Amino acid sequence: MKNSFRYHIIFAMVVISLNSHARHQPILEGLDFIGKPELIFKSSIPPCPVYGVDGEMIDTKKCRPAGFSCNFYDKCISKLIDCEGQEKNYFTNYGLKYCNIFKRKLYMNTGVTDTTRLWIRCTMKCLQSSILKNYRETDYINSLMEETQQAKCSRYYKDAFDSHPDCYTNSGLCFLMPPTQQTRIALAVDTDDLFSEESKAQIKEVFANCANDLLDYADGEETLPPNILKVLDLQGHEAAYEYCELENLNSEEKDPCFKLRNKVTNYLDVCI
Repeated sequence: MKNSFRYHIIFAMVVISLNSHARHQPILEGLDFIGKPELIFKSSIPPCPVYGVDGEMIDTKKCRPAGFSCNFYDKCISKLIDCEGQEKNYFTNYGLKYCNIFKRKLYMNTGVTDTTRLWIRCTMKCLQSSILKNYRETDYINSLMEETQQAKCSRYYKDAFDSHPDCYTNSGLCFLMPPTQQTRIALAVDTDDLFSEESKAQIKEVFANCANDLLDYADGEETLPPNILKVLDLQGHEAAYEYCELENLNSEEKDPCFKLRNKVTNYLDVCI
């Protein structure tokens, strides 16, 4: 009886020790997620806890790319890849910065159309998804990497920047109307960032993408990315709603354009 009790005590001490050790590990417990970032970012009930480089548990729901949330940058990826203090810290110095600017400043601007708001949502989701696609399982375990932290953060910085032109144009930037919408987007960017060497190269690529998209549009809409088609479709609904509002300016009917307005509103959550 005494031996059985002793074994139970020893077993309990081992379990407590392992749990305490896991809470302070800046790696994925059991490495069950290593090489499987889709489990981190898609599973609503992960098979084991995920801990950040600071030792704190990460809420995996924050790791899902979203069209109207910036949690991905400061609550997820920056805790998996530690670039704090690095010159090339894309996650907080650029990604989080402009995610907040686009969400709080540009999106709420009264001069921005609902189509541009859809573009903002689709672009935000695309940029976050692109970082996820470039995520390497070994980047999480800093101690096992031969690559320096500086080199790793520079790689993520470059990969994230390289995704900008396609995310901008595949989300419908070239088709936003009127053209003043693109001007509003450009003015939301800090001057130093807008005219940096990286941005200059991106602007050229955006123009090239726009030329290709417009040629594809001339050949037929079926060749365009799905989010561009959504932008074009929403513009049609917006125009119909505005026309309805003008036509019923003096109407006594209660909310005659309700259905059209609902169509516009429902389009804001349809990014792929």
